[in-house]
Amino acid sequence: MNILDKQSSLDTIYERYLEPQESRPDTGVHGSPRADPWPGQGLDDADLLDKIRRSDNGPKFKPLFDRGDTSEYATGKHDGCSEGDLALCGILAWWTDYDTNRVDSLFRQSKLYRAKWDEKHYGDGTTYGDGTIAKAFSSKRPGDGYQAKRGARAAGFDGAQDKTEVNDDEEPWEPLKDLPDLYPPVPSLPAEMLPEPVRPWLQDIAERTSLPLEFVACPALVALGAVVGRTVGIHPKRHDDWLVVPNLWGGIVGRPGLMKTAAISEATKPLSRLAVDAQEQFERERIKAEVRRERITLEIAALKEDAKRSAKKGGKARDVN
Repeated sequence: MNILDKQSSLDTIYERYLEPQESRPDTGVHGSPRADPWPGQGLDDADLLDKIRRSDNGPKFKPLFDRGDTSEYATGKHDGCSEGDLALCGILAWWTDYDTNRVDSLFRQSKLYRAKWDEKHYGDGTTYGDGTIAKAFSSKRPGDGYQAKRGARAAGFDGAQDKTEVNDDEEPWEPLKDLPDLYPPVPSLPAEMLPEPVRPWLQDIAERTSLPLEFVACPALVALGAVVGRTVGIHPKRHDDWLVVPNLWGGIVGRPGLMKTAAISEATKPLSRLAVDAQEQFERERIKAEVRRERITLEIAALKEDAKRSAKKGGKARDVN
């Protein structure tokens, strides 16, 4: 086994992700003192911002920085504020050679700055602002100069020239690999497993709605179990009167938009119809019982009045059959 010297790679990872920000010197993208010039070198904040406004970045930069306008990044009901924050940090990162403290300072002068910037947004205590800057810096890789195309494109700057520095002492990073599939394949339900009396009905629903057969079969069988109810039981012991009434439970698991509700609604229509019929029958019986109760109440009141009159006259109340 060959043991390779990877200290420089470890240093890069430490400087990017682990080193406290307050301890970082004014360095370039490789962690060493900046020797080569970058677009904003030697400029104070006012001159740098003015230079950005007059550059090719100006059309994207001015709405974000000067007006806080993120409408270009809005989609539907989403206002695009987070995307606007990221785009502004990307532009500032390119012009400051990925200087974290300078980007943070400049962003605080923009119209996009708000209280959320300093709020803790992650489980490790990282603020929203620090997380946004780190994300904007994510296009930077070992060997990328400040004008690397990946960083420039992430910032919305299309006019940058390719100026990539390569350290010949370092071996190239291995290409990214696809993540393993964490979810095993789900087998489909064979139609032969369904009860024969309901098989054609369920197959028809699945075909008409373009739903998997199991999406329809599961709620349908649960509904049938509810109809059977306590009319069927199981004696677990042959010589015992212990009776178990089984309950059938089921559920559909699937991501949003897979028409789970539609499958349940279609498969439980017969049960819903029975429930409606039962409710209507109950209402009819309830009205009849209400009328009968009212009639009995009136008869009792009449008998009481008759008994009072008879008692006053010294007579005998009439018999009640």
